[in-house]
Amino acid sequence: MQKQEFGGKTAAAAIGSGIVGAVAALGGVAIGWGAYSTLGVDHQLPLEPAIVAEQRWFRSTTAGEISYYVAREAAGRPLVLIHSRVAS
Repeated sequence: MQKQEFGGKTAAAAIGSGIVGAVAALGGVAIGWGAYSTLGVDHQLPLEPAIVAEQRWFRSTTAGEISYYVAREAAGRPLVLIHSRVAS
């Protein structure tokens, strides 16, 4: 049985070089997106208030800056909503 060639390469070599090319292209896209995100996007934009209440901040040594809201005029049980905002 003869080996089939593609552009002077065996099928296995052609597939291997195609995979290497795809991985290199994806790596280039990842590096480009990382550079754009680092240099072209302002990650320090202030957020608009999520609810109508007094906004306060707490600086944690392990979690960084934590924002929370306090509404003392509301009646009923206290409500705590937790949300993560990962910007990096």
